[in-house]
Amino acid sequence: MAEDPEGGGEKTEDASSHKLDKAREEGQVGKSIEIPSVFVVLAALLALYAFAWQMYQQLLAVFYFNLDFDHIPDATDLAVIRLLYYHFQKMFLICVPVFGAVYLVALVTNFAQVGFFVSWKALAPKFSRLDPINGFKQKFSSRSVVELVKTLLKVSIISIVCYFAIKSELVPIVLLHDTSVSGILLYIVKHGFWIGVKVCLIMIVVAFLDYAYQKWKFLEDQKMTKKEVARNIREIAREHDIPLVEDKPLARNLYNDVEVGQQVPVQYYQAVAELLAYVYGLQNREG
Repeated sequence: MAEDPEGGGEKTEDASSHKLDKAREEGQVGKSIEIPSVFVVLAALLALYAFAWQMYQQLLAVFYFNLDFDHIPDATDLAVIRLLYYHFQKMFLICVPVFGAVYLVALVTNFAQVGFFVSWKALAPKFSRLDPINGFKQKFSSRSVVELVKTLLKVSIISIVCYFAIKSELVPIVLLHDTSVSGILLYIVKHGFWIGVKVCLIMIVVAFLDYAYQKWKFLEDQKMTKKEVARNIREIAREHDIPLVEDKPLARNLYNDVEVGQQVPVQYYQAVAELLAYVYGLQNREG
């Protein structure tokens, strides 16, 4: 169970929505970087597969244009600008399907996890991150152990999938020496694509498990001590101009003897009535 670093006791209470909103403003959310990572790779592979022919045609056009010595452009400023524009246009047409798919998937996967929100506090530089002592402690934290396990798991998955994929293709690979260069390239691209897809499909399972862990870990880290809950309530009251009345004995007795939604016991009627009368008196004076 988490301990309060300031000595406030064990963090046993679930975080309030007020604390979660503040954490969100600071860029602290429960999300997994594995989900956008794996879906971005998968989107790039599928985009390459879907637009491979168009990209190949654009590359051929660039090669033919540059190797056409019958139409050598003049070395003028205008000719150089046209040449740069032509190559920029072709490279844009080659790259835009992959870049577009990657950008869209990265946006959707992050939005699906935490929604749309820009945290300027998270973008601000924090010199505390340069503290070598804190950095050393983080290297041996539970989060670092989880990241190490994930890395080993990813390497193992990729190695196993590649091993069985190559093992099943040993005979065709041996026969590739009688194939043309274009045939060899086509074979490598085709089987490399399917190996990548298989790895991504397995990694999707790992990514969702990591998301569940990161969400749980975030909520555990945001848990509050009883002292923090009381402080949080006072902060909310001040933000909404709600009058605060301190009666520690009554608050302690109600906390120990009464559940949320339960009727107040008879022995506390007078104390609660006096408290309500004081609050109503404040409201009447303000009105």
